[in-house]
Amino acid sequence: MVKGLQSQANEIQLISHGVILGLNLLLNLLVFLQ
Repeated sequence: MVKGLQSQANEIQLISHGVILGLNLLLNLLVFLQ
């Protein structure tokens, strides 16, 4: 049970990290293109 919750938290962390990285890249592109 605890291990399942831990792996789920790790997945959520990875996904949120990826989303933040993607948003940063998009913002950098928008600034670069202006």
